[in-house]
Amino acid sequence: MYSSLLTSCLLSSSYCPRCLNKSKKFGARRVLIRTLILFLVCFTALSVLKLGLFLDLVGATTITLMTMLLPSVFWLFMQASAKKREDLIKMGQVQQNSPDVETASLADVWYYTPKMLLAFNIISLSKSIGTSGRTDRQTDNLH
Repeated sequence: MYSSLLTSCLLSSSYCPRCLNKSKKFGARRVLIRTLILFLVCFTALSVLKLGLFLDLVGATTITLMTMLLPSVFWLFMQASAKKREDLIKMGQVQQNSPDVETASLADVWYYTPKMLLAFNIISLSKSIGTSGRTDRQTDNLH
C-alpha cells in the first residue's frame, strides 16, 4: 500500500514538480531519479524481513510526535516569540506596524514562559516520549 502511494506520488508529473517548484520539462534526469527512488523503495520493502513491525514502530513514534509533542513545543515558542516582540516594542527596537519576524530561541522560551507551565510541559513531554512505543506492544499482546 505504502509503496504504491509513494510510487504514484513520485511518478505523477503534475504533483511533485508543483510541490518542489521544479520545471515540468521532461528529461532523462527526471526518469533516472524516479527510477532510482522506485528501486530503492522496492529494495527496502523486499530486504526488511518484518516490514509491518518496522512500519508500526515508525508510525507509533511519529504519531506521538505529531499529536502530543510538537504542538506543545510550537505553542511554547510562539508564546515566547510574542512576548519577546512585546518587549522589543516597549524598548523601541521594533516598530508596532513592522512585520513580525522575531523568532524565539530556547533561552527565550526559558525566560518568557512561567516556570510552572514550563515544568508541566516538560513532564508531559517526557511522559509522552516514554509511553510512545508501549501502547503498540500492549495492543499486540491482546491479539
